[in-house]
Amino acid sequence: MQAPFPPHDEICKTLRPSWDGLPIGIWVEAVSLSMTPGAIALFAATAIAAKLRNQWAGLAVCVGWCILVSIIAFYDPYGGLKSAAMEIGCVGRPTGFIILIGLLCAALAIYTASGTSESRNAD
Repeated sequence: MQAPFPPHDEICKTLRPSWDGLPIGIWVEAVSLSMTPGAIALFAATAIAAKLRNQWAGLAVCVGWCILVSIIAFYDPYGGLKSAAMEIGCVGRPTGFIILIGLLCAALAIYTASGTSESRNAD
């Protein structure tokens, strides 16, 4: 009977080829996830929405963040290898990234809402 997953070495070589053997924490994983192309694009879109102080742009950006976070948290294209890699330690849990993005979206919603109410009061 074959084991359900390949040996630890193969899992980590597949998911994190440059892993040094030390367990990856949630904040290191958060930084790693923040450097993905989708996250960088959404950081830029967040900055634009904040600069414009547009609630609809902020909403669109937060929906984009929700989609990205959902993909990161729930999608496992390797058929269960991601959770096995988390157990080994070569992939960290995305909890820190999810917390940071939740705080970012909350701040963006508050910031864009305050800009809109100020413009209403000026009229």
